[in-house]
Amino acid sequence: MGVLLESHRTARLLILWASMVFHHQLRDERMRDRDDRAGVRSLLSSVAQYARYGNLRSVLQTRISGGPRVLIANPMPDRGGHSARRINKLLEGLPQNHRYLEIGLEWGKTFENVRAPVRWGVDPAPQFDIKRLPRGVTVIASTSDDFFDRLPAGTAFDLVFIDGLHTFQQAYRDVINSCRVCPDGVLLVDDVVPCDTVSAIPDKEEAMREHRRLGFERDPSIWHGDVFKVLLCLSRHHPELAFRTIVGLDNPQAVVWRRDAHTSVKMADSLAIDEIDRTTYESVFNDGVPTLFHPTNEDDAIVEALATLRAQASG
Repeated sequence: MGVLLESHRTARLLILWASMVFHHQLRDERMRDRDDRAGVRSLLSSVAQYARYGNLRSVLQTRISGGPRVLIANPMPDRGGHSARRINKLLEGLPQNHRYLEIGLEWGKTFENVRAPVRWGVDPAPQFDIKRLPRGVTVIASTSDDFFDRLPAGTAFDLVFIDGLHTFQQAYRDVINSCRVCPDGVLLVDDVVPCDTVSAIPDKEEAMREHRRLGFERDPSIWHGDVFKVLLCLSRHHPELAFRTIVGLDNPQAVVWRRDAHTSVKMADSLAIDEIDRTTYESVFNDGVPTLFHPTNEDDAIVEALATLRAQASG
């Protein structure tokens, strides 16, 4: 295959894993010759990528043992998806890019592919083994509110990715708390533009029931919640923060940063929050993504944020 295997033991594990894959493919009556060939190509491509970054042995051991998922030790930018790609672009251009925090981990696919020496993650129920973590990685199994309440004073991060509970009030608290622990860096907020009214329902189970009732053809697992209201709140009540919304290819996300270094960021009052919470999807997106969301493409959003942060660091 032209792939340099990490060890003789890895080679034996690879043979066993491949045998298992082919066995299950042959037993699956739904598979056809063309699908088999595509599956083999996909398998070999995955093997090559894991070997290239030195992750093949640990991945095979986990697959064969049937144990809980283990985070890969070495980030693989080719497999991290759009979130990891954007995060790594931001990290590469930040004046300080050592410490990363991710809120909402689930399977850890984004988290494990972020290139930062120190990575922290928080999730109430991570879907991977938190007892076997790569060097420099800390994972806290708790809600983000509890995490921030217990975080030691002085703990700071250079970039925070917010992808936790997809509700306005929780995501907004995550933004405010993240600004507190990321005084000189940047935030990336996920799921800020729902694809439709059903995706914007803040309760996931309700959104999926409504999806089935209406017979939508899109993937029913797509759920953004009402995180979009966070951008309304930033636009109306946080002149100290700048943000740009990445639209176009891949999932929309917002890049958020301070207009002036070390500016204090305080939560809006409860009346303002309640008013925004009553806002409907239709009133915001009737004519598409509103201009107050500052929609732009991925590269321009990142370039603008980094230019401001570098100027602040040099000043």
